[in-house]
Order: sequence, then C-alpha cells, then structure tokens
Amino acid sequence: MLFIDYAPIVISLVALAVSIKVFYENKKHTLISQEPHLAGNEISNTGEYIYTVQNKGNGIAFIKKLEYFIDGKPTEITLKKYIEEQYKDVPLLEKSITTFGSKGIFAVGETQVIARIKYDEKYTKQAEEASKNNTYGIKITYACAYGKEKPWATSDDLLEL
Repeated sequence: MLFIDYAPIVISLVALAVSIKVFYENKKHTLISQEPHLAGNEISNTGEYIYTVQNKGNGIAFIKKLEYFIDGKPTEITLKKYIEEQYKDVPLLEKSITTFGSKGIFAVGETQVIARIKYDEKYTKQAEEASKNNTYGIKITYACAYGKEKPWATSDDLLEL
C-alpha cells in the first residue's frame, strides 16, 4: 500500500486531534471568563467611614464560608459588636453593618457595603483613635458557577489562614 492510501486516515486523525484541542481550549477560556473576583474598598472621609466589597469579575460569586478574625485569630465576635466596642467613645450618627449568610451571592458588578459609620465631625480625633486599633478582619470563601473556590480577605495575611 502506498502513502496515498493512508493519507485520508492520517488527515482525519490530525483533524480530530486539532478539534479536541480546540474544544478544551474553548472550554478553559469559557470557564476563566465566568470567574468572579471580589475586591475590597475602604473610604475614609471626615465624619464617615465606609468599607465595601465588589464583584469585579464576570461571574456570580456564591459565598461558601464567612470567617471573622481579631489579631489574626478566629473569633465569634460579629463586626457589629466589634464596631460598637471600638467606637464606644464616639457618638455615631449612623451605623450600617451587612451580615452575610453562608448562602449569599454577589452578582456581577454588585457592591455590598460591609460597614458604614457616620459620626459628628467634632469627634474625628476619637474616631481616628478607634480606627488605629482596628485589628478586625473578614475572610470570605466564594465559588463560581462551576464550583471553583477562591478566598478573599480584608488583609492578605488572612488568606493564608
């Protein structure tokens, strides 16, 4: 038999191999393009402090686990109680704390205000003192639609815990 006799079979096998490779590359690209990415943002103005988390990725973030830390150690103290204790010497005009459930979600582009406090500007010095002692941290483990889990935390140190 001549090579010409095998040419259609060889060409078919090469085409099949290329098709399989392209299929897996497209699947990988699709999965990457649907990943969520959480990012924190801290805003501190005179008389106001705001901390937000935003999903800057292209997929929904499903919250799997929520952990709280003080000085890098796990704690059961909620952010609300921690803020009340830290700012006990500062009369707050407004206090808004978001509590996430372990089944919460972040839609694409959604921003959640984790904490927002407002105080009279004449208490700025006391508020700044209270924030200097802030050792509270939050770690969120979230997953994308296809189940890949990723951590996000208010501090990079908490990502290792």
